[in-house]
Amino acid sequence: MKNNLPLLKSNIFNDTLNSGVVSETLGRSIVTITGRTEVYIEHHNGVTEYETETVTVASSGAAGDKGTIRITGKNLTIKSMNSESLAVTGVIDTVTFGM
Repeated sequence: MKNNLPLLKSNIFNDTLNSGVVSETLGRSIVTITGRTEVYIEHHNGVTEYETETVTVASSGAAGDKGTIRITGKNLTIKSMNSESLAVTGVIDTVTFGM
């Protein structure tokens, strides 16, 4: 069966794409947590709440359903943000997912 996804430039990503792993995450929010100091979110739909102890992000899931990703902690800061991804830093206490 032919894969109709766009070609990626990196060979590592092409190998992953051909294995079907990347195609399972396209369009869905991907959350990467690094220790207790950073949360990185890809494929978000914007920030809906931003305070020093709470950051809530609109997310996208399987079949186009919408949800939220809520980060709580201390001294939370949006380190970087664009239309595709965002990074929250600080002392992370919890990351919760909701619909």
